[in-house]
Amino acid sequence: MYNSNLPADSSGYVERALNAKPYINDKGWKASVIRNTLTGKLTITVRLMNMTLANQQDWLATVQQLQLQEQPTTTSYQLKVPVGEEKHWVKELQQQSEVRWAELNNIIQIQLH
Repeated sequence: MYNSNLPADSSGYVERALNAKPYINDKGWKASVIRNTLTGKLTITVRLMNMTLANQQDWLATVQQLQLQEQPTTTSYQLKVPVGEEKHWVKELQQQSEVRWAELNNIIQIQLH
């Protein structure tokens, strides 16, 4: 979740700019931009997908352009790891002090013939 210092009447611009990003507007997910009635600031909720190096660099530029400040909330990530290394990475992440929770999601991919 992010806040923006742009004027509240910029909400349409911010939403269009974010949803033009293929790594945000993906698989039915879109950015949500609302005006917080308590603070008057724009509050933005996004889901970042397929964060290649180029997408990460673009996101950092977008954060500056739209004057976004990340808000202290719970953030979740879904990581793709090499097949067969899933349990290793769960154990590795569980040992990190900044990670509160890590587990297998038990999602599998199948290929139909």
